[in-house]
Amino acid sequence: GNVQNPFEGNAAITVREYTLRLLKYCATQEEDVVMAVMLLDRLVYRYPECRLSKTSFHRMFLVALVVSVKTRSDFYYANSYYAQAGGVDLKQFNELERLFLNMIEFDVYIEVEDYDTFYAAVDAQFYISTPPPAPLSLQTAEQLKQ
Repeated sequence: GNVQNPFEGNAAITVREYTLRLLKYCATQEEDVVMAVMLLDRLVYRYPECRLSKTSFHRMFLVALVVSVKTRSDFYYANSYYAQAGGVDLKQFNELERLFLNMIEFDVYIEVEDYDTFYAAVDAQFYISTPPPAPLSLQTAEQLKQ
């Protein structure tokens, strides 16, 4: 039958607005964003039914970004903070995070060569290295849109 994407849900704001919101409040660095996209790629490869859409992007990107931050950084906020920033309740966030990690089989390790290849592809698309590599601020995110 038709397999549901468990990350589907109502989206109150656009993908762009949501992305900018997460970049602003989740204090992410450029590497976290690239890694999040790589983890999403890993998820979708294993579960094609979990494709990104206007109704699934928000929860998928939120969870992938938080997993990236937690993997890369010694400092990160409590899940309650990320849930609030992402506009989902804590119980749902915890469930989605657990589900995401199980679906990618806790495979969060990324080879440097894979990262570099992926970064180059993302860079070619969004010109993220044109400004000097730095934490991705809201201002940088605004520049990316232009």
